[in-house]
Amino acid sequence: CGTYSWEEIQTTSSDPLDLFPSTLFFSAAGDFLVWPGGTRLRHIPIRPRNTLHGTGTIPSRSAGSGTDFWSVRNYLPGDQLHRLNWRMAARHPQQLFTNEFEQEEIINVGLILDTRMPVGTEKENMNLLNHAVQATASLAETFLREGNRVGLLIFGQKMTYHFPGYGKRQLTWVLRSLACTSVSPNISMINIEYMCARLFPGQAQLVMVSPVNQGDERIYTRLRSHGYPILLVSPDPVAFTQTHTNPSPVDQLAVRAARIERNLQLQGLADLGIQVIDWQVENSLNEIIHTSFKAAQNQGIKG
Repeated sequence: CGTYSWEEIQTTSSDPLDLFPSTLFFSAAGDFLVWPGGTRLRHIPIRPRNTLHGTGTIPSRSAGSGTDFWSVRNYLPGDQLHRLNWRMAARHPQQLFTNEFEQEEIINVGLILDTRMPVGTEKENMNLLNHAVQATASLAETFLREGNRVGLLIFGQKMTYHFPGYGKRQLTWVLRSLACTSVSPNISMINIEYMCARLFPGQAQLVMVSPVNQGDERIYTRLRSHGYPILLVSPDPVAFTQTHTNPSPVDQLAVRAARIERNLQLQGLADLGIQVIDWQVENSLNEIIHTSFKAAQNQGIKG
């Protein structure tokens, strides 16, 4: 993805036997924009505490029309007959009971793309930022397809943002901005707290795509203290660099140290209540997201 331009056009003409070709150059400056081609993701089973009053796919933690069982209450006149709990009625012949289901609604989503990529992840044919941009595009398409209200913040030396919106028009603006993204130097995330408060409604679901740099833990702590639920998709720079290099024995020790340091960082963020997805970019983002959520759910059941 990105912007591509040209200053002139080359044309070649020849006779039917191609014996006397003639090449001409015409001045015709132009450019075009290639949008990031993300993969189509399945529904992401997030469960934020706050939802909007509109039919969607996110469980709202309240009773209403849905598919997942919520509770049983006493029958009220006007309740649909197919929602009656006949088993409880058989145990209590003088009463009727109605099944309630969990209401499914839409949410506010704040997508944040961190363009501060570590040293060694940007070379001729390898760029970790490209994977991060494609992941952000896939997440935006998924949340907007399900009717949610999505905003975007591209964080780096140059800030780009879009206030939350709906539909295909919003997706067009998001993809256009992502296509113009470039790598940024490592700067402090201190301004993100201010930007989130101005861009995204209180307690909106934040979805961050970031490799996570040193010193970021303080900002994540501040965002959590403001009540933002956070889903972190973290492209793994250690695995990415290791895959594209042939390290010496000394470099292998450095990789091990970097791996330990990264694991401690991500564990510290998980302890804050952040859903952390450690993504090695050669693997499918679709499978990594759902494997991570399933593991977290199983761990919660065992706990």
